[in-house]
Amino acid sequence: MQNSLSLLWFLWLPSSDVVFPVLHQKSLLNSLAEPDFVITDFAMSSRSAQLHIGFQALHQFCAQHGRSPQPHSEKDAAELVTLAEAVKAQAPPAVQQDNLDEDLIRKLAYMAAGDLAPMNAFTGGLTAQEVMKACSGKFMPVMQWLYFDALECLPEGQEALSEDKCLPCQNRYDGQVAVFGSSLQEKLGKQRYFLVGAGAIGCELLKNFAMIGLGCGDGGSITVTDMDIIEKSNLNRQFLFRPWDVTVPYAILAFLPLAKHELKAMLPTPESLSGFKMYPINFEKDDDTSFHMDFIVAASYFWAENYNIPLADRHKSKLIAGKIIPAIATTTAAVVGLVCLELYKVVQGHQQLESYKNSFINLALPFFCFSGPLAPPRHQFYNQEWTLWDRFEAQGLQPNGKEMTLKQFLDHFKSEHKLEITMLSQGVSMLYSFFMPPSKLKERMNQSMTEIVSRISKQKLGHHVQALVLELRCNDEDGEDVEVPYVRYTIHQFLYVPLPCFQSAQLSGIS
Repeated sequence: MQNSLSLLWFLWLPSSDVVFPVLHQKSLLNSLAEPDFVITDFAMSSRSAQLHIGFQALHQFCAQHGRSPQPHSEKDAAELVTLAEAVKAQAPPAVQQDNLDEDLIRKLAYMAAGDLAPMNAFTGGLTAQEVMKACSGKFMPVMQWLYFDALECLPEGQEALSEDKCLPCQNRYDGQVAVFGSSLQEKLGKQRYFLVGAGAIGCELLKNFAMIGLGCGDGGSITVTDMDIIEKSNLNRQFLFRPWDVTVPYAILAFLPLAKHELKAMLPTPESLSGFKMYPINFEKDDDTSFHMDFIVAASYFWAENYNIPLADRHKSKLIAGKIIPAIATTTAAVVGLVCLELYKVVQGHQQLESYKNSFINLALPFFCFSGPLAPPRHQFYNQEWTLWDRFEAQGLQPNGKEMTLKQFLDHFKSEHKLEITMLSQGVSMLYSFFMPPSKLKERMNQSMTEIVSRISKQKLGHHVQALVLELRCNDEDGEDVEVPYVRYTIHQFLYVPLPCFQSAQLSGIS
């Protein structure tokens, strides 16, 4: 039995005929009186017991009125609190609470009529996994009540939603408006996102994007790219594709359910493809006469060269091809549900660190752990405070059209930031250090930065490389060693748009 209610949800697993080793499950009546809770957030360990009372009161409310409480109705919320107080008073000792969390019960009433696609994705994936366990007798089932909430997705601060802002609009987003109000729905529609990959995770993301209305309004858009083609092994976990889609690029088919008419007009006509035939074949890595692995290795070489990643020889490629482990749709659905809950927070512009969540789940054990992220350590040089999200920006191309030399780079930091660079490296290559032999220092001082990097690494920088990451060790004016951010050394001019959520993390005045 499960109940999915916007940002609050519970799952109860009944006793089963499947025999698990040393496993005894209670009946619904007994487990209501003496519940076993799966704690997902140890910072709020008492919340499960409070929700245990709240959902029983909610079921009583629905039985009495034949409906859920109206979204953000103060009258219905007050009635639910009264019912919850009665449930608490009659609760057995195992679930007795000293005080009822009235604020939590009110939020349960406010959102009881809601329906959020990300919550359904998470809870649906988890529930489907439990069904697989019951059918197969493998892995450990949930013991026995699991309550999950994502109340941190609600607006921060004292911004209160009223009943008139959550009225239904008679469209697919009414369940979402009931929780967040119409203003967030408009904001979601105006978003513009670029999705890289339309595979297992990408498919689930596209589904959730469509269901929550992301990029579906005026000025909004979703752009998808994926260089791979659909393979037969993908079909068990990617619901957008069918057997007849095998060998077709992901990026084309991912948008067919969403923009079928637009894409149809772009496709070539059957007459223009007269005589063209395509035959599906089964991949066989161990049959050298099929040349399948030859094609894979050749294609991987092109990929590696294009994206400047290490090459994999034929032997390594064959090992990789034989170790592909299929994903299961239950996991991808649950993961993407959690991702899209975080997306609500990003779109709303949540600023409080505790509003965001790290999620760790293992559906087989099962294990669930949700925790708040830690703030990055703060460092300081002179009066400038910085974290790992900050960096120096250095333009390698000078006004005269020539690239900066090592000497100019060192002088720039000394004059602009009052920092004397004692060591400078790029990756594993040491470009400069104060203890280098004088002859080597003299030789490098008038060389450009990219020339030094290429000579030391013995690799030519590709045309696609637009910037280098440089690590520094510096002394301040007193000769004391100070810790400083890394340097983003731009080689070519190009349009750079920082992510909105990281704008506040950039160091002001550092260039």
